[in-house]
Amino acid sequence: MALLTGCSLLQNRAGFFFMVTLYISITSMSSLGWFITDRRLKWREWAASLYGAPALFVSTQTCDLVLLRMLPTLCMAVVTYPMIGLHATNAAFLTFVVILLLTAAIATTLNFIYRCVVALHSQRAHRARRARASSISNECFFFLC
Repeated sequence: MALLTGCSLLQNRAGFFFMVTLYISITSMSSLGWFITDRRLKWREWAASLYGAPALFVSTQTCDLVLLRMLPTLCMAVVTYPMIGLHATNAAFLTFVVILLLTAAIATTLNFIYRCVVALHSQRAHRARRARASSISNECFFFLC
């Protein structure tokens, strides 16, 4: 088996970095559905004054970011870094890990912002539909009277 040198080595490693960052970015999208499915429960708990919005934000981001994004990313970095044959220095490994962790944090934060915007938009659309439905029912009621 011939050793890879020059351009092919660079292409292989660049492809590895691309695939790792793509994998991390795509896996962070799994947090999109949580806010939509648990929205009613969170609104009910918030209306009952069980906790406030900052507590919900901090707990959600902490659990989602640290347990579901950072820990698996760190485990993947520890396993894949020596397998690829990258520099065996601590500084290079820490740079690799920090870049992957920042990628996971940014992707998760962008997904959190996106799901908040979608939830806000769907809430406004629901209010508008409800207002139209009530105005139509009022018009029908007055028409029948």
